[in-house]
Amino acid sequence: MRAITLNMTAFGPYHKPQTIDFRELGAESIFLITGPTGAGKTTIFDAICYSLYGRASGSDRDQDSLRSHYAAPGETTEVRYRFALRGTEYEVIRYPKQQKKKERGDGFTDDPARAEFYEWKDGEQILITSRIKEVNEAIEEKIGLDYEQFRKMIMIPQGEFRKLISENSKEREEILQRIFRTYFYERMTDALKDEAKQLKDSLQQTEWKEQQQISKIEWRTQEPAETDSVPETMQKLQIELEAITTAVRKGEQELVQHKNIWQERQQQYYEAKHLLDTFKQLEQALVQKEQLEHKLPDIKQKQQRLHDMERANRLVPYEQQLVTRKQEWQRQVKAQQETKERKDVLEQRYTTISSSYTKAKEQEPQRKSRQEQLQLQKQQLEQWKEYEKRKLELSRIQKMLEDKQQRLHKLKESHTDKKSQQNKLEQDLSQEAALIQAFYEDQGILEKLERQLEEAARLKDAFRQLQEMRTVYQQTKQLLQENENNVQQLRQEIAEMEEAQAAHHAAHLAGQLASGEPCPVCGSTEHPSPAQTTTHIQSFEMLKQKRVMLEKTQRAYDEVQKKYVEAKSNGQAIRQVTDELYRNITGEASYDQTKLDELKQDIQTKKDKITGSLRVKQAERKQLEQKRQTLEQLKQTFEQEQKAAEELHNDLRTLEETYTRAEAEISYQRKQLPEVLQDHSEWEHQIKQEEAAIEAANNEWEALQHQFEEISRSRQQIAAALESTAKFTADLEQTYFQEEKAFLAKLEEAGFSDTESFRQASGSELNVRKLQEELERHEQQRRSVTEQIESLLKQTDKKEKPDLNLFEQAVTEAEKVFEAKNSSLNMARSYASHHEDIMTSLIRLQEEAAEQKTQYYDIGELANLAKGDNSLRLSFERYVLTSFLDEIILQANIRLEEMTDHRYQLQRSGQIAKRGAQSGLDLEVIDHHTGQERPVKTLSGGEGFKAALSLALGMSDVVQAHAGGVELETLFIDEGFGTLDEVSLEQAIDSLKGLQASNRVLGIISHVPQLKEEIHTKLQIDTSPTGSSAKFIFQ
Repeated sequence: MRAITLNMTAFGPYHKPQTIDFRELGAESIFLITGPTGAGKTTIFDAICYSLYGRASGSDRDQDSLRSHYAAPGETTEVRYRFALRGTEYEVIRYPKQQKKKERGDGFTDDPARAEFYEWKDGEQILITSRIKEVNEAIEEKIGLDYEQFRKMIMIPQGEFRKLISENSKEREEILQRIFRTYFYERMTDALKDEAKQLKDSLQQTEWKEQQQISKIEWRTQEPAETDSVPETMQKLQIELEAITTAVRKGEQELVQHKNIWQERQQQYYEAKHLLDTFKQLEQALVQKEQLEHKLPDIKQKQQRLHDMERANRLVPYEQQLVTRKQEWQRQVKAQQETKERKDVLEQRYTTISSSYTKAKEQEPQRKSRQEQLQLQKQQLEQWKEYEKRKLELSRIQKMLEDKQQRLHKLKESHTDKKSQQNKLEQDLSQEAALIQAFYEDQGILEKLERQLEEAARLKDAFRQLQEMRTVYQQTKQLLQENENNVQQLRQEIAEMEEAQAAHHAAHLAGQLASGEPCPVCGSTEHPSPAQTTTHIQSFEMLKQKRVMLEKTQRAYDEVQKKYVEAKSNGQAIRQVTDELYRNITGEASYDQTKLDELKQDIQTKKDKITGSLRVKQAERKQLEQKRQTLEQLKQTFEQEQKAAEELHNDLRTLEETYTRAEAEISYQRKQLPEVLQDHSEWEHQIKQEEAAIEAANNEWEALQHQFEEISRSRQQIAAALESTAKFTADLEQTYFQEEKAFLAKLEEAGFSDTESFRQASGSELNVRKLQEELERHEQQRRSVTEQIESLLKQTDKKEKPDLNLFEQAVTEAEKVFEAKNSSLNMARSYASHHEDIMTSLIRLQEEAAEQKTQYYDIGELANLAKGDNSLRLSFERYVLTSFLDEIILQANIRLEEMTDHRYQLQRSGQIAKRGAQSGLDLEVIDHHTGQERPVKTLSGGEGFKAALSLALGMSDVVQAHAGGVELETLFIDEGFGTLDEVSLEQAIDSLKGLQASNRVLGIISHVPQLKEEIHTKLQIDTSPTGSSAKFIFQ
């Protein structure tokens, strides 16, 4: 993140709007914020921190105290901070909670805090979000640091600087956790602990389930002891299961035998019952046959009735046809009478309409004459309207002539003015060639100076790499010596253990020797000096572990030796590069940092001077470019206006000709119009009234014509209809009497004396069908009973009725025996099934317990290691944090060695904390003057500041490398330099100037006079009775 501008209004001691433009720094990498005490130097930090996170930079400042005491009621307090990040510019605006005047009435009301976050794109602000929570989240996501990390990494306020080195292991852990976001490892440790606890609980639950299953066993032949394990109990249960299985097989065989007996008795019972049912059916069939024979006389009468109904029903269609013909004749007679009545009414209307039609037809000549007169008046009216229209058009043409004449005059005046401007701009542009030549000459000089600065920066970077390689070389050399000592010590320990093992074996053999018996080693029968047993002998397993440790240590030694050779080779190569670069820049052989700084300062001064000159020339070029664009626009406008003037000349000539023609045509047309007494509107109104009257008369005549034609047509139609109706009525009457005669003949032919006997014999189709079904059912029942009797007689021939009680008693006895056997077998099966389920559950639970024990052993061990239950008392998260801290210390020592003339070097303490506390993050310092290691708290104020500054810069380097692309291009420090002497202060400043090579900016608040002399760029804070102000000063 690189600061661009900071705007404050009514914020802290800054009453009036205050803008700090960091772009004025240019290539300067360090600036001093100076001013009287209480002027508002730290407020600059507060404003930046508040704009980004809504909180001040110091822990003792709250949001409510940010409003300026100089601000008048109703004046708004706000902070605007614009910054660049990864090639994109952003701006954040914040308004703290404050009071504002009420819109209505007197007094004040609270105005809540607000925030806005924008992105600058193509010179325009694009709103990202305006909600405070979303603004905080968006800024934290883009910068990659939260509030605490920002304070620790970028903006170190008063009272916080010393904490970087003075905090204990626990406090430093919290800092590193927030910076590197290692909460994941803590959560992983908790997850392992939770999983181990769950596995332990699951194992206990499984063991409880096993005991629950064992408690369900009903022992018969076996009796387990209380001390039996689960596998032993399962073996006894298996013996129980084998015994009950044998009993179940025997019971199943007996059950099959008794079931067969029961089924045979059932079969005999069913056969006897079936024979008894057959005798009963035969008796019932004989009774039913006798009943059917008693119904025969009634059946014969119903057959005769059915025959008569069928004869009569065949004549019903003829009767229905005769009734239909009579109804048709009667309807036609009625229709004939109605048609005659309508004809009489129509004749009366015809007489009336015919008289009116004759009178209206005689007035046809008068209507035509009136219509012709109206048409003539309408033509004259249209000529009058055309005359008025042409008069209006003539006025419009005259107005257009006047307008175009005025426009032509204005174009001539504009043409003269633009010609004068064009001459002046061409005169100014004649100086552009000389300016461009001078600009490119300065640009060439600037490029040469920049190349020289780049070579100096490369030299600085190469020297820094050389210093790093020296540190790596020394560390690797020390580590190589430690590994070598470890290898020698392990070899000595193994040799001693092997010697002790041999002595132990000899003593063991000596203890088995007997006088006069040969030795198994040498064969001698005399044993004058047998080996003696040692007091303490290491096990063979311990010896094996030592050998494994030796192999690992030897491999580690080989790896470190490779790194040692590589570091030495790389250091020599970088040293050659550094010497070569220094000779190319200064022409001298030995490296001198002072001469190099003087040369860089001289080049930088020349570069700044040339840069300023280029800015001026660039501004002049931009002005000339703007003038050239203005000149081109003037030329284009001049040509456009000239073309427009020519077009206006042509339009004027055309309009003048059009006006002359129109004036002549109007004069001629006026002479052709009639002289009327009324004005134009009255004449038109009179014509419309006449037109409406003629239209009404014509409509009335047309309606009368239509009525006369319509009633004449209706009169002819109804006369024809009356004649047709009379003829049709006579035909229907004749048809009716003919069909009546034919129907009577049909009755006589069917055997009916008259229509009355016919109607008595006829019946509905439903009654006929019911009677037919009744007769058919009787016949079917008679045949069915006869056949059934014959069949039953055959089945009972030569047989007697059985006694069912005897058969039923035999079935009951066989069933009771079967049920008793089946109940006994089911109990045995239930017992076997129940205990088989128990055995299956125990087998499954044993498998689960075995798997859970394996998992618990692994996960439990990992959980203990991760939470710090190990020899180093180092948790998993702390282990990760130590690696980050080692990198920070490595980077910090590069600067600390420069600032302390290689006296001090930071390192992580290897001491193990007492009383179970966590270790691994404590710091200590190596004093190369004494060769002793001591806590960092023992450093003096100045030494502590150097260590803290080195640690802060080292932490900045590591965070930028590890924190997901975080850009830490700006660093602010509030106080702390007052504790340094002149030499230490100069060393600190030289170290800080090295930040320029990494394109970083450092802002420092300090009252130290030497800083004011060494740092040429200052942000001067001045105070006044109305508030403070700030501006950059370059010396």
